[in-house]
Amino acid sequence: MTYKTAIDKIKQVVEAYNGTLSFEYGKVWDMNAKPSRVYPCLLVECQPDFNFGGIQSNYRMGKQLFKGKLFLYDTYHQAQREVKPLWEKQSDLNEIMLQIGAELKRVFLNDLQVDLKIKDGFFGWFEQHNSKLVEVFVPFEFEINECTLASFTYV
Repeated sequence: MTYKTAIDKIKQVVEAYNGTLSFEYGKVWDMNAKPSRVYPCLLVECQPDFNFGGIQSNYRMGKQLFKGKLFLYDTYHQAQREVKPLWEKQSDLNEIMLQIGAELKRVFLNDLQVDLKIKDGFFGWFEQHNSKLVEVFVPFEFEINECTLASFTYV
């Protein structure tokens, strides 16, 4: 499995969600730059951490552990604030994140034979970066167990 395969699976799950949910791969501050974006929107932050867990016996790199971040954003305009308290809006987003997280775990395990771990998250700092958005944040981890061997020619 490659990193691309993992992100493609996340994108497929988001696009298959039975509600209106868009997918973005980028940086958190990109959420302010595109007025045509459809919300709610799941952002996979594009700068994951990773480490290598050693070399396998066939000289392939082994156990590359990726640690990434999922952000779920939705609009929270003044008219909605007057009828829906912040905790209800956060709860709505949290439910979507729980559903997406459960489906991601199922798909990764069944389709990719990879254990996707969902870590401790938080409700985003309301009105810090964009006063019209509310967010739920969840970090995740998954492990790639081997890479493709390349051909090398030495002179």
